[in-house]
Amino acid sequence: SLIVCILSAFTAQAKVISMSVAEIKGETVTSREVNINLLVEQALYPRKKEVKWPFDLKSKFYVSEVNRVLIERIVSLEGESFSIVKIGKKEVLLAKKELARSLFKKRKWRELQVEDKELRSLLRRKIISKKFIQFKANSSVTPIMDFEVKKYFNDNKNKFGDLPFSQFEENIKTYLKKQQLDDRLKNWLQVLQVKYKVKNLLISNTY
Repeated sequence: SLIVCILSAFTAQAKVISMSVAEIKGETVTSREVNINLLVEQALYPRKKEVKWPFDLKSKFYVSEVNRVLIERIVSLEGESFSIVKIGKKEVLLAKKELARSLFKKRKWRELQVEDKELRSLLRRKIISKKFIQFKANSSVTPIMDFEVKKYFNDNKNKFGDLPFSQFEENIKTYLKKQQLDDRLKNWLQVLQVKYKVKNLLISNTY
């Protein structure tokens, strides 16, 4: 009947009502967008442990997922502004095809009523962000000097016991490279957060 159809439509719309969880240059980021991104991320890059649905917006996990969306958005904005990362329609279509196999038939996805244009935009942003971060990582690495490795060994001898430096040299070098990269990426993201006036509304201050 017409009444049943109207009620069904109203119920479907009610399921996608969302709240503001963040801002980028005053533009609102909603919990619905975060939920969509989380499901897409989980489908394309599966995690060891699948998260429970619906998501608890007060949890540390959800706050970190909001941060994930914010990082993706500002990194993709930066990538687009400098035209450093190029992607074609084929990459977006391939990602969408992968989602069709693993996500589109699930009830939790259908409840979000994701439009095709909305999904393609999200996939494009996600791909650009991941490529730009990889580009930045590759261009940020500088060689670790031998004296740095030796200094770390000498400063942390309690970790290595009486074993000789030669047994740990390569592992220390690998560790220092990762630490260097993590620090540089973290500093770069902090600059972008200020530039794009990023604010996670689920925590009290700008992140």
